[in-house]
Amino acid sequence: MTPAPDRIILPIKPESWVRIKSGKGGDHVLFNIPEVCIKGDDGQACPDYVRDGLCSHTLSKAGRYRKRRIERYNEYRLNLFMLAKNAGFQLPTCGFCFYFYFPCPKSWTKKKKEIMHGQMHLAKPDYDNCAKAASDSLTTQDSSIGQVSGIGKFWFHPDKVEPRLQGGYVEILLNQPVYNPFSVELIDRHRLIPMENIQVSRDKRNARKAEMKAIQKAKKKAGIDKERTPKPLKLIPQEKLFKKSSDLLK
Repeated sequence: MTPAPDRIILPIKPESWVRIKSGKGGDHVLFNIPEVCIKGDDGQACPDYVRDGLCSHTLSKAGRYRKRRIERYNEYRLNLFMLAKNAGFQLPTCGFCFYFYFPCPKSWTKKKKEIMHGQMHLAKPDYDNCAKAASDSLTTQDSSIGQVSGIGKFWFHPDKVEPRLQGGYVEILLNQPVYNPFSVELIDRHRLIPMENIQVSRDKRNARKAEMKAIQKAKKKAGIDKERTPKPLKLIPQEKLFKKSSDLLK
């Protein structure tokens, strides 16, 4: 049996975690609102056309930015998942480290790039948001992660790494020391966390919603909906019907 590797490198630029709102008025609304307003078949804009295709019933500038951010984040999750899957990697419950590497900006001078190579990345995105995005990509439920042995961010000079890593990369170290505060045998220490493609998760969720809607529709058609039972009337004491104690009936 081939031993598990101690180091995995995924050639992809790290992204920050994006909180996606669900439920009524959630971010899914952004994908249902048109971005460009076209009136009729003649290709003319509607009367309240403002500029760049914006009008009262199209996606706002802030909405477009939010939609692009969600699309970029979902694409990152999918790409990171596929890279890990192709490498035969699966995240354990503990004993691993996340390290994120960002290329020095092209606007920096050659001297500054040399100085900053290997230095800590003290800018956005935050280190915890990078780790959250990675764990969301590599786990079905990131609540299965019990402990992360280390997290970090670093700058690197693009000329000092392999060509495939010059855009940025994610490094995962395995078999790292695990903190054991009570010195007990950790039962799930070597358990691996199941991974699932973001699209598969979305399809399962949509199928479950469709199934629940079909059940509710069938119940309504059969007339077996729950009948609402009226709440019992509260009996108000006679004393509370009067504002002042002097108004009480004698």
